[in-house]
Amino acid sequence: MNYLNNKKVYLSGPILNSADDGVKWREHVTPRLQAFGLEILDPCKKHIALGDEKINEIGESKKKFRELILNEKWEELTYSHD
Repeated sequence: MNYLNNKKVYLSGPILNSADDGVKWREHVTPRLQAFGLEILDPCKKHIALGDEKINEIGESKKKFRELILNEKWEELTYSHD
């Protein structure tokens, strides 16, 4: 009996102020958690659709994402997960 099988886990932690956008520790822990049968929800892989464009909280689109937050464009901050 595996209690964790098919449960979801959200990898909460720093992104905006992290040197690598919090990617490395999430990549390290993901396979270990998946071994328990957990579904991983990784905010580093979350994308926000802006018309035909998709941006996320990390990498090149980080600046655009922050601008949406600062301008309180909440309706534009809906997302889809890979």
